[in-house]
Amino acid sequence: MHIAVFILGGLVVAVLTILLIGVILPEKHIAAKIYHFDVDPEKVWNLITDFQGQTNWRPKLERVDRLPSQNGHEIWREVEGRHRQLSFETIECSPPRVLVRRIVDEGLPFGGSWTFEIVPETGGSRLTITEHGEVHNVVFRFVSRFLIGHTAGIETYASNLRQALIKRAG
Repeated sequence: MHIAVFILGGLVVAVLTILLIGVILPEKHIAAKIYHFDVDPEKVWNLITDFQGQTNWRPKLERVDRLPSQNGHEIWREVEGRHRQLSFETIECSPPRVLVRRIVDEGLPFGGSWTFEIVPETGGSRLTITEHGEVHNVVFRFVSRFLIGHTAGIETYASNLRQALIKRAG
């Protein structure tokens, strides 16, 4: 009986600690990563702006649907399975240098935008991906900061992009 009370007490303390830390963490964050590619900026640009074509190089992405524009901006819905759908608005598009997309779905435990900046370099290009994120739910805030990491999505995207660029070059 004492062991069960001790275990239950430990779980309560753990949950309360996660909630307290989640409340203390800022709701908004900025995370950025820089990548170097041995291809011209236009090739990087063409891949990241061909939204429907990303199903060919992003393994989890099942399909991309064009939705009606809002405020003159393109809206695309990315579908990764039945339970993971996100709609993005392209709020800035300056070829082949800057692309800014933000999540337009409301009521999610998170939101924000990604900025893609492509700069020519000797022998290739440099891509900086910056996430201006918001995590509204305090538990997700804790998980995002300490278990997943704010740059996890950026790193997966860039890894998939690198593989796509290698395949196209080969």
